[in-house]
Amino acid sequence: MRAFSPLIKLEYSLISSVRLLGGVWYSRGRLKEENIALRWKVKELSREDAELRDLKSENRRLHRLLNFKESSSHTMLPAQIIGRDPLHWYSSVVIDRGTRDGVRPDMAVICDEGVVGKVVESAPEVSTVLLIVDKRSRIGGIVERTRENGVLEGTSFNSCKLSYLPRRAEVRAGDRVLTSGLGGIYPKGLYVGGCIGVYAGEYGLYTCADISPGVNFSTLEEVLVLIDHAVERGDLPR
Repeated sequence: MRAFSPLIKLEYSLISSVRLLGGVWYSRGRLKEENIALRWKVKELSREDAELRDLKSENRRLHRLLNFKESSSHTMLPAQIIGRDPLHWYSSVVIDRGTRDGVRPDMAVICDEGVVGKVVESAPEVSTVLLIVDKRSRIGGIVERTRENGVLEGTSFNSCKLSYLPRRAEVRAGDRVLTSGLGGIYPKGLYVGGCIGVYAGEYGLYTCADISPGVNFSTLEEVLVLIDHAVERGDLPR
């Protein structure tokens, strides 16, 4: 026993070390698997959290839109924006309503923040809406405070200008601009935006004002199509 005891102790020590090392590797493998599983769980929870936040945001927007729709005297058709031209972001949008829903060209499109634009093309399932900030857009506008009339034109950016105001117009920064009702497309009194600057027009013959639209076109997702106003104009049968 005296002769072999060192060898027995060495063998026991080696066996214990191997068992310990094996346990470490096993634990490490388990930890690695658990780490991978936890990473996937975190990703799944993050995705669910993002979806919930998106649904919460959509619910707030739809709630505001519903309240605005119920407070208005006009008959409105809610619609979702489903398409944009990436090269002309502030030009036009495509909505998920068409002729089957009663949508026709020259119908006004608005939201709870203000005027959006007008329908220019309609197919059975979808329609194209020209935004008021497009340079092809023309709207009769009136300064709420002074009652001075002008023509609201788009700039192809997220802004408009009110042109052809009287040469000595009293409009100033902060004034609200509404639709005048001239032209027949938009009812009178819809909010368009606020004046942010005033300057002389071409040759000083008239006054212009830069207008910041009430609608944030970069984040716009839901709109309302005015159905009854087209009926009142005689465009559609009653």
